[in-house]
Amino acid sequence: MALGFAFAVFALMVLLAVPVHAFADANETGLVAATSDAAGTEQPQEQAEEQPVPFTKKGTYYIVLATNRKKAIGAHGDDRTNLANVVVRKKRNTNLLKYRLVPAGKKGVYYIQNVATGRQLAAKEQTARKANALMSTAYKTKLQRWKIMRYSDGTVTFKSMVTGLSLNIGGSGKIGSNVNLRMASSAKTQKFRLIKAKKNKRETVKLDVPCYLQSPQLPTGCESVALTNALRYWGFKLDKTTIANRWLPYGSNGVYNFIGNPHNSSGWIICAPGIANTARRYLDSKKSDLKVKVYHGTSLKELRHYLDEGCPVIVWATDRMRSPGPTRAYRSGYALRGNTHTMVLAGYNPKKGTYYLADSISGEVWRDAKRFESLFNSMGKQAVVISD
Repeated sequence: MALGFAFAVFALMVLLAVPVHAFADANETGLVAATSDAAGTEQPQEQAEEQPVPFTKKGTYYIVLATNRKKAIGAHGDDRTNLANVVVRKKRNTNLLKYRLVPAGKKGVYYIQNVATGRQLAAKEQTARKANALMSTAYKTKLQRWKIMRYSDGTVTFKSMVTGLSLNIGGSGKIGSNVNLRMASSAKTQKFRLIKAKKNKRETVKLDVPCYLQSPQLPTGCESVALTNALRYWGFKLDKTTIANRWLPYGSNGVYNFIGNPHNSSGWIICAPGIANTARRYLDSKKSDLKVKVYHGTSLKELRHYLDEGCPVIVWATDRMRSPGPTRAYRSGYALRGNTHTMVLAGYNPKKGTYYLADSISGEVWRDAKRFESLFNSMGKQAVVISD
């Protein structure tokens, strides 16, 4: 009788284990199952049968409460710091509320990246039951990895891949309340919806682009330093001189290779096609999926949509907004002029009529839009964009 009872218990355990194996198989094939708590508590059978799948839509989204679409997650205070609090706001047309889903190298696993600043949501555990949601620089810590699980009702849950915590609204839930991370449970896991973002034409965009200065190592190396700053924005760790020393092509063409030596005053110029090819070679060496596009003859206003999507733009203008020098050569459709200068366009303020630049000579600066557009046009409206 004892043997029969043991056999019955064993059979029951096998039956109960089936959903757990199904959950593991789903994760291995890229399917994402319902959230379980940090202790490994199984979800109720009806949730397991939903068979949620990875969220794969591309674009910019708000993260809003499933129960109240008027509330969205946004960055509060100084958004440039690494410890900006995340709050709930009613405004849904500001860049502080706009996020993109950035693949983290695994199917169904994404970073949640703020479009305006380039910052990403990260979980920092403070207690066993509660942790604040923080903003953190891209690709710094594994705590930035989130799994996004989409359910049949259109809602999604954001679960930390490291801590097992899920996003949950804590406190009173009123406007301005903190967003907390709490261990997921079958009863209280917070679900969110992703709502397509709407652009406010009058809002300021300012991407958090690093800004190496070219002096003293690269007095004429603005193009290679601009590419370095753009790559560092995308999370790559490279020194100021890495591009100039290892990847930049040299020659006498000026369009596809650099004329002179950027390490001294004899250096002169390389145009957008050459920098784009340099970027592609570097990204290929890192096995990156980022794309590189060259623009020639496209206006800055047409390129601004990349800034709205969180992608800085490498542009050619002049040093310190001075007048362009004379044209010294004309090759492959590009005019090679004196006093050319390359920098990273990282934002704009439509109200004030200014552009924000990561400039390897002047640093992080705002420039008059009309004057900068005129100089950009005089250099052939050339640009390079690295995007996902």
